[in-house]
Amino acid sequence: KRALRNNYHKNAEWFGTFHNQELKGDVGYEKGVIRRDPTMVIQVDGLYYAWYTKSTGKTYGFGTGDPEKKVFPWDKSEIWYATSEDGWEWKEKGLAVTFGPKGEYDDRSVFTPEIFVHKGTYYLVYQCIKAPYLNRSFITIGMSIADKPEGPWERLEAPILEAAKDGKWLGEEDS
Repeated sequence: KRALRNNYHKNAEWFGTFHNQELKGDVGYEKGVIRRDPTMVIQVDGLYYAWYTKSTGKTYGFGTGDPEKKVFPWDKSEIWYATSEDGWEWKEKGLAVTFGPKGEYDDRSVFTPEIFVHKGTYYLVYQCIKAPYLNRSFITIGMSIADKPEGPWERLEAPILEAAKDGKWLGEEDS
């Protein structure tokens, strides 16, 4: 919907062609559940697959004084996947990738996935947050690997991309 509102569809050379149609199945609107940031859709053995960010619960923003409160819709989220036989009616299949162990680079949230397939191996790459999630947190990129689209997914022990810590934040305020 945002692509249509911003006229991205008028530049098909770079952005492809967008169509707006309600999805069928069990991945549509559900009160209290956020599903966002889907990957590209791939087809494997006649079945379509897509992965996405999924979370539940109220979003509070920064500055609550409670480091456990969810600050963004993608905070405290996991990566789930769904399948479809026709590309329109989708069935949520379950969890693909969850948080890493406490103290690790991805122990707070994993979100905004993308899928890559190479020589029969499936690669999910995604953004990660380590607790606590502060306004000036460094996001990393993690990866999990599987031999089939359903998983099981094996999480890499270290991020594949990290921000350098040698820059300076603009200003003094944490906003």
